[in-house]
Parts: sequence; structure tokens; C-alpha cells
Amino acid sequence: MLEQMKRHGAAFCTVAALGMSMLAGCAGTGKMATAIPMGTIETFATPLAPDPEPERVHNLMFGTISPGYLADNADEFAAKGIDGFMMAGLMRNWDSDIWAQPTQWTPDAPKGRVGGEENPLFQLCRRMNEQSRAAGIEYNSVKIAFYSYVPDWFDDAGWATLVENFRQGAIFARDAGFAGITLDIEYISEIYNLDYEAYLAPEYPRDQLREKARQRGNEIMAAMLGEFPNMINWQLPAGIMDYGPLAGDLFIGMVDALAEADAPGGFHLSPERTYLLTEPSAIITFANRLDTLIRSTLRDHDRKALDYWERRGTINYGLWPLGYYRGIYDENGELLGYSGKQARFGNEIVGSYADKSENYSAEEFQRQYATARTVARRFVWIYGHGPVVWQMTPEEKARYHASDRDTAATVANLDEYLDVLRNPRVLGNSWIQSSALAVRNGDEPNGFLGYPPVWRMSAAPSIDPTSLGTVAPATEFTRVARPDAFGYIDLKQLYPESGNSPVVWAKATFENDRPQRVFIGMGSNDDAVVYVNGKQVFHVETERGRPELFDDDIIAMNLSAGRSEVVIGVADRGGSQWGFYLRIADGTGKQADGIRWTTVE
Repeated sequence: MLEQMKRHGAAFCTVAALGMSMLAGCAGTGKMATAIPMGTIETFATPLAPDPEPERVHNLMFGTISPGYLADNADEFAAKGIDGFMMAGLMRNWDSDIWAQPTQWTPDAPKGRVGGEENPLFQLCRRMNEQSRAAGIEYNSVKIAFYSYVPDWFDDAGWATLVENFRQGAIFARDAGFAGITLDIEYISEIYNLDYEAYLAPEYPRDQLREKARQRGNEIMAAMLGEFPNMINWQLPAGIMDYGPLAGDLFIGMVDALAEADAPGGFHLSPERTYLLTEPSAIITFANRLDTLIRSTLRDHDRKALDYWERRGTINYGLWPLGYYRGIYDENGELLGYSGKQARFGNEIVGSYADKSENYSAEEFQRQYATARTVARRFVWIYGHGPVVWQMTPEEKARYHASDRDTAATVANLDEYLDVLRNPRVLGNSWIQSSALAVRNGDEPNGFLGYPPVWRMSAAPSIDPTSLGTVAPATEFTRVARPDAFGYIDLKQLYPESGNSPVVWAKATFENDRPQRVFIGMGSNDDAVVYVNGKQVFHVETERGRPELFDDDIIAMNLSAGRSEVVIGVADRGGSQWGFYLRIADGTGKQADGIRWTTVE
């Protein structure tokens, strides 16, 4: 998961005053903004209410936990609000033999392959699941990853081995009392792109590649279902959105196998893009986009697969409240290692798991969790970067064959975070709740409004992105672009031949019928600068390293009545995404009353 935090690094934001006041923040990341003058994070007012259906959504924790420790402390973990663990460290990789001994958890077992009930790890896991279920923890799963490259898609012998390993993993999970399997496909993301180097060889059958990827996904799922028909299937992250076309084809093949069997456990896609999102509008818009993508993809593929997804498929939003780290670099920008919060560790390289402290406050986690719970059908999952919700004694570490990270101190206010899980709440205001329910129920997209119906565009010469805040904006706008249903302008699609470090400027105008306080909600990939009526009001300097997010940055300002103009400049530092969102809302996140965007002149 190291790559994930790097993709969500904090942005540097600057804000200038406009009218009476101006406040800004990197709301989507939950990080404090640096502002001119000093500002605070702005967020929309979102009342919360107790969940009237507290048993509807179940909390999963992703992490490496000793099976023996969980067995002996199941009641304690259930009391923390955890309903299941996505358990790393049991069957690490696709090429692992689940029956091989010894393991980290059974280091004294004789070396060799021990199948069935005589296997020490199997015995330990069965006891763990028995104790877990007795305590109310019913959704433990065996997590398997693609840590290393899978065989070439056309390597039948290699895939036969991979499929057999998954089949054995399903047998182990079934007989040891697990609820199912979690598959993590992220670590080999480059092979999902059609321009991956191996596929460009002259004799490579590229025309058959996508069909073959669907076949391999089908084979994996069919083999597991043959042994464990009732298994629950989780997959992370949302490869159909995050990676190249072959990740989507792998997903389709798996859904095909599930649909053919009408497998009752369902398929539960578990995105990571929501890890550090705390703004409800950003989470709901992401959920809407992903749900729309899945449905349209399956609709184009096969009606039976779509029907299965609509009945048994869910999206489970990943959250990352605890487990902080940051990269330490030398003067040449080379990564030296990882450290924790500077106040505690300075720049000492202590590894990425040493600091169990927060990525955002318990209050922000409450809002994030309530949103994820409102929009989710069945599960929400918490990524634990290390053992963030427990601390072993040295004696327990030895007894349970754990690691030093298990004995590290948890965050001082851990109970505040656990209370969020123990006392579930949902979004309280009806209009934003209706948007979340539309996603959960698979209704037509119900996006947040307030964005211009059209933009005037102007491409600029390539510049150093760090200078975007100091260059003058464009004055001539010759192209017209219309945002999608969620307000997004895809600059990569509009300017595919733009070269290195391009900049595009976009202009829109609006009428405001009265003086009022409004909020600009925007998100960009990468650097961005915003002007209102010729004054620079916001500048974010960052290589986002991840897709732009709805309402990622929120700027509050007091507007006078009359006609106004907003101009945004967006620079691209490379990567597969380049674009922006921008809208004007009131303090609750709704489209601001009295604002009327004008059409192109």
C-alpha cells in the first residue's frame, strides 16, 4: 500500500483575499492548507444522524493480524465495531501454497506441505474463526494479492498453476470457516495497459488479449466457486476505473463466472480512491461515477452479468483514518525512506509502519464514515496501515509470533475513532442523502449541481508547472467545452497532443442576483490557479499523482451582486489524468441560489 499514500500526498495551497473574506483548504485530503492570509479548511455543513438500520452495513478491517491473537481477543475486536478482517499474511501471493509449512504464524511446524485438517495454520485459523463468530465477527476473509507478475495471459500452463493455487485457497477458506476471499490486484498495474512492453512484440496476439484476460478472470472465479459456492468475493482496488482495459476485462470475466453460478456471496468491489476523502460530496460523486462505469461496462458486455451485479454486486468504500507516513528525500529528490509525524520523529527514517497516528481528525472520520455508510449497500472497509487499532505487549508479541509494529503505541485518542464504528451515523440532511441513496439503489446519476454548462477554453504553451501561480491567465478563449454529467472537464481528451507540461485556461461567467457568501468547490490534476473577476483567489501547486477529485478544494468568498467571471488554469505534470471540476455552491454543498451561469457569448 506504500504507493497509495504517495498518490495522496498533501498539496500546497495558497489563497488571496477577495472582497471581505476568503478561506480555503485541501478539503479532499483532510490536510491543512497554507493560505495567504492564513486560512482554515473549509467544508460544507453536513448534519449527521444515527443510522436507523445499524445492522445493514458491516465494518471490515484490512490488515495483518496474528490469527492466534484475534482468536484470543475476538470479543475485544467485536466491541471495537469490527465485523471482519481482510487478513493479509495467510496466502500472500498468487503463487503461494496455502498448505506450505512453516509460516510466520506457525514457525515451529516441520517444513513441507501439509494438506487438510492436520495443517497447523489451518487449525489456528479454524479456531480463530470459531471464536470470531461467537463474538459476532462473521466476515473474515483470506487476502490474496498479485504482488508479482502473473503468467503471461497466453501461458496456459502458468495459469493452470495460478488457478489451482486459488482453488486450494478457496478450500482452505471454506473448511477453516472464512466468509470468503479478498483479491488485491494493484501491485502489477502496468500489465493492465494495452501498451505494456511485452504486448508490443511483433508476434504477440494483441487482437486476442482482452478476450484472454476475461477468460483468465473467469477461470479464477469458477475454480474458487467450484469448491466454495457460497463464498463472498471482495476485490481491491477498483481496477476497472484505476487501471488499463485488461483490469476491467479481468473484472468482467469474474462477474461472468459469478453470474453463471448465480453465486449468493456476491462481488464486492473495494476502491481505494476514497481513502483520504472526507467531504461527502466528493465521496458521493466518486461513488456515482464508479457505479455508472460498472453498469455501463456490464450493460455493453452481457445482460446476465449486469443483472447479477445489480442483484448481488456492491461497492465498498475504503477509508484510511489511521497509520501515517511520509517520504524522506535527499537534496536530489531521491527517496531515502519513510518516517512518521515530524513532531515526533523529525526526519528520522523509521519505516512506514512506525506511526499509528491519524491522517485526519476523528471528526473528519465521522463525516467520511457516515457518507460511506450511507452510500454503501453492504460493507465499508478500513485500511489499517499496520496494526493501528491494537497494541500488543512484548509477551504477546512473542506468544503470537508478531512483529515490532504490533507493540508500537496506538494513537492517543483511538477511542474517538472506534466510537465512530461503534455508534454508526449516516448523513442527516435529506437532499445530500437522496444523492447517496440514488447511488446505493442504482438509480440514474444524481450529481451535485452548480457547475457551468459550458466553458470557453484556451491552450497555452508548456510551462514549468510551479510557475502557474505567477503567469498571467489567457485573454483569448476560442474553443467551447461542455462538462460531463458530474461537472468534469477532461483535458486529456480535449487536448490529446498537448506535449509535456501543458497548461489550459478555461473561462465561465455567471450572474449573481444578490450579495451572498458562496463556496467554489474545485478539484484538479495537477496544479491549478483560480481567478475571480481578475483577482487570483486560489493556487494549488502539486503533482497530484492521482485522479482529480470533486470538491477537493473549497474556497469560501463573499460575492457582490452582478456579473462575475471565473477563470481556471490547469497544468499537467504527466500521467493518465488531466482535468478539473469547478462549481459554486452554498454552505451545505447545494447549488447556490441566485447564481445563474451564462451561456457562451
